[in-house]
Amino acid sequence: MPFSMDDKSLAANRRADGVHAQRVADLERTVAELHAVLRELAASALQLLDMSPPRKPADAVIVGEIVKRARKVLAHLEPPSR
Repeated sequence: MPFSMDDKSLAANRRADGVHAQRVADLERTVAELHAVLRELAASALQLLDMSPPRKPADAVIVGEIVKRARKVLAHLEPPSR
């Protein structure tokens, strides 16, 4: 018995769903990897500040901004504690 248009549409939709699911999985992995990199970068910035605080006022302003951003990143990436 030959395939009807509905059968062909259903098969095409299933293939498209499979491709879409694979793309979503790839994007989820990429986002998780980016979260890990951002978390590491933010934590490293805070460690660097502890190891070597800025000595000049201009450096302190720059480092302060970096630390503020690093803390925001960590707050955003870390799940809320209960």
